[in-house]
Amino acid sequence: MSSISTVLAIVLGLQVRLSIAQPPAITMPAAWPPADETVMIADQYLQDPLVTNALAYVQSVVDPSILGILPSTYNNLANVTYHADATETCYWPRGGCTRASDIEYCPSNYQWGLTYDDAPSINLVNGTNYNDTIALVNLLGELDIKATFFVVGTQAWYFPTGVQAILNEDHHLASHTWSHHPMTSLTNGQAIAELMYTQALLYNTTGLLMRYWRAPYGDIDDRIRAIASALGFVHVAWNATFDSFDSDVAANAAGYTTVMSRVTSWLNQRAPLISLQHTLNQFESGTSASVLRQIQNEGGIQNSIMTIPQCLGDQMWYKNKNITKIFNSCTIPGGGCPDTFANTKTITNSTIASNTSSPTGVAPGNIISTTSTSSTTTSDASPWNGFSLVSIPTILILSILNL
Repeated sequence: MSSISTVLAIVLGLQVRLSIAQPPAITMPAAWPPADETVMIADQYLQDPLVTNALAYVQSVVDPSILGILPSTYNNLANVTYHADATETCYWPRGGCTRASDIEYCPSNYQWGLTYDDAPSINLVNGTNYNDTIALVNLLGELDIKATFFVVGTQAWYFPTGVQAILNEDHHLASHTWSHHPMTSLTNGQAIAELMYTQALLYNTTGLLMRYWRAPYGDIDDRIRAIASALGFVHVAWNATFDSFDSDVAANAAGYTTVMSRVTSWLNQRAPLISLQHTLNQFESGTSASVLRQIQNEGGIQNSIMTIPQCLGDQMWYKNKNITKIFNSCTIPGGGCPDTFANTKTITNSTIASNTSSPTGVAPGNIISTTSTSSTTTSDASPWNGFSLVSIPTILILSILNL
């Protein structure tokens, strides 16, 4: 915006908040935060351009009142003390509130969006993967189905080969933040750091820019939604009915029975679902594997099991790569599953991002509005993929100057 435009805006009494230019590419940080989920990302790592550039951009496009929602107080693990009005801010842990920008269900009957949190894990027994992410990937291969794995940055730091193993089998990778802390307990800068350090590490490991993400513990409100949405991330939630409880029960026989009872109750159900299972430890990976073996033992099920983007009809699995192939989702040998794609609506970026009246707080001129048509990986793709560089107020003022 020129100086004369600025003067005219002041004279007219217009309040203008300009969008700053987006960084041209994902950048590697000078140093990585500790790969330790017991600590939050320290202040020194918040000063890296990876974070400061993203924060400046978020501040330029998100309603300040949304960014001003009070952070919760961290107690331990998933436990926080929430200070804002949970209803007004659509705080998910209180009653499962979701906005239009949250993906909670697949759109068509019999679709099962299969997701595993906290990947990857590695557990070798006599040189063989046992009850870990790799063993789970191998079993999915036997069934010839794909899943979405939400990757924690610290886990990816320790087990990059696990990340690559997931990708090599054409599963979908998504972000689950760096340290798995409740996001509402973080400052705006810390929340951005959780997303961007994970983004940078996974890009460094795979060459891909994550587009989908899930808030740890489902701890999300409108402030966190707005921050992630402004950075081009699509949030995947789940309905409590389809939580396996594998991370909540004791890792014993009784806990195993509870998990198996819940998950097997979903088999062959007509209503679409997105499930929540985990693969952080042997118990979680083991129960997840047991469910797949149960499906095998039944000779397959009617549900079409697939990744989140495939169930949404979204080819843009990653910000810098489209996946056009539709993978097998039927576990019945020879087929025979209901046609879940007959009435599936193709989801565009604008559908996913949120509508302009949504209280996610992102300026309407900066909502993602078009679907990428590229099917190749581009190393210089922007992590802010799809956002407008010129805000609506700027356009209005420039129009005035042309009169």
